[in-house]
Amino acid sequence: VKHTEILNNRKSKHRIWTMSRVLIFVLIPAVFFIFPYSNYILLVAFLLTIVFFFTVNKWADSKRAMEIEMNHIALCEKELNVLEGDWSKYGQGEQFNDGRHPFSYDMDVFGKNGFFTYLNRTVTVQGEKRLASVLQNGAEDIEQSNQNIQYLTTKMEWVHQFIASSQGKVDEPNEKLLSELLPKTIGSIGYQKFMRFFVPILSFLTIVGYFIPKVSFPQLLMVLTVSFVLARIKSGAVNGWMTILDKERFRIQALQAQLEALQLLAIKDEKAKGLFDESLLELVKSLSQLQKLSAYRMNAVVNFLLNTLLAWDALLIIKIRKFEQTYFDKLDDLEMHLANVEVWISGSKMAYNNPQHTYASWSEGEFEFKHLSHPFVPISKRIANDFTLNSSECAVILTGPNMAGKSTYLRSV
Repeated sequence: VKHTEILNNRKSKHRIWTMSRVLIFVLIPAVFFIFPYSNYILLVAFLLTIVFFFTVNKWADSKRAMEIEMNHIALCEKELNVLEGDWSKYGQGEQFNDGRHPFSYDMDVFGKNGFFTYLNRTVTVQGEKRLASVLQNGAEDIEQSNQNIQYLTTKMEWVHQFIASSQGKVDEPNEKLLSELLPKTIGSIGYQKFMRFFVPILSFLTIVGYFIPKVSFPQLLMVLTVSFVLARIKSGAVNGWMTILDKERFRIQALQAQLEALQLLAIKDEKAKGLFDESLLELVKSLSQLQKLSAYRMNAVVNFLLNTLLAWDALLIIKIRKFEQTYFDKLDDLEMHLANVEVWISGSKMAYNNPQHTYASWSEGEFEFKHLSHPFVPISKRIANDFTLNSSECAVILTGPNMAGKSTYLRSV
């Protein structure tokens, strides 16, 4: 009920910003037809462009806020289904089935009613791949992983916020890392640094000359066109980045939401500081800014105004070059860190839904399990067993009639 009320409120706000955005978008080209000979036409168009940027940002924020509440409601519904034994709404991980793996294929780790489905609360492709890797190969640091899972089990409201805020609508998510997708081709930027100041000054002086008036309207258009061309020289690199950033905008949005959620948790609780890395948040904010700045130029009219008045493409090339030098080599660390967090969150949901869950302690030379049972079997029907294997034993022979539970026991181990 709480999230439904919040959703209705956010839908109303989103409708207001949608209408405002469309109105400003129509007005920008319209002023050139309504007042074709006005001396103030460029000034009005420029001011409308600023208002347009403002409304676009507000529209995007309101849309995202609305989507997060929708994700919350959907997540609650899925978790209620899980408590009733239905995990079908979560990914089953069939793509990770590998007949060459020592046990994952035979033990039903992936596929319908597999352990992957039971655990999976990941929201990104990298998180899903990391969970599959942990199930196949184990965690690098089991004790640290267990500590993080135990801690997150006590932060279930935050866990839901983390999942809901980092989900997005992606038709075909790309399995490659961002570092493999983004072109690293920006070379010398000396030309762009010069044009970053020359083009705005040239355009400004020409516009002032038009208002004095010392410059005719045809001369004004000619100079602005030249400014536009000068700003866009060597803009091919911007086009390449813009294409990738637009396709991966939901992934970037998810990464930023996840890090901001971790930052909020770390501020409230000292124990969470080990989960949060400030430098990674700076990285993803810089990448998100590049995505937004490149998205502004997708409208032809806005593109012309930005490049003639602000040398926008030159600015973008400078910012892309700075990002490459400062952050590019850390992109993999960003995605891998958050993928691990998604794995820990998946484990915390399983532990929270099963209060009887315990964490293994490791010692040399012996395996000992007490009251071991299969998690997919309803608690009311589970039959718990003990299992011990010491250093003097290397194998156990398990016998019993058909349908006695041998496979279930083996999968439990």
